[in-house]
Amino acid sequence: MDGLYVTHVDSFWGPVYLYWTERGVGELTWAEGKPHSGAAAQDLPPFPGLREALVQGESFFGPYDIPWETPFFRTVWELCRKIPKGDVATYGDLAKEAGRPGAARAVGQAMAKNPVPLLTPCHRVVPSTGKVGQYGMGGPEVKEALLQMEGVPLANLRLAKHKMDHYERAHPASG
Repeated sequence: MDGLYVTHVDSFWGPVYLYWTERGVGELTWAEGKPHSGAAAQDLPPFPGLREALVQGESFFGPYDIPWETPFFRTVWELCRKIPKGDVATYGDLAKEAGRPGAARAVGQAMAKNPVPLLTPCHRVVPSTGKVGQYGMGGPEVKEALLQMEGVPLANLRLAKHKMDHYERAHPASG
């Protein structure tokens, strides 16, 4: 990315480094140690809604500058951003919404390669087993903590999955 900048932000989740260009946000990491070399320190970019997203723990709908993203990843990340704070979706749910119902593992790869976690809240995507699953920004313990901070009743993930399966069997999708 040309003209790469870094901003230290005390976000809802704790201190983070936000990397960006004039075109959009490119990466977000926990602020541990020094930021990546080659990034110039700057104030927070003036992208509408970014400050609020970081402070309130909401999704950020862009702009983004992620040159290596694939069309499928872009679609999945856009769907992920629509998951409301305090809610979860399964990898399979996002695969269906992306038009590839058998691609839950590919959705998992998209979540694992998400360069802007928290802004694209991949921690809200869980396996269909009713468990929390993995998380690239610190493992399942961090994912669990983020979900708890958002008010997700972790003990009820399995129950919610069971209820959704029952509902889907009783109300099959038409068409």
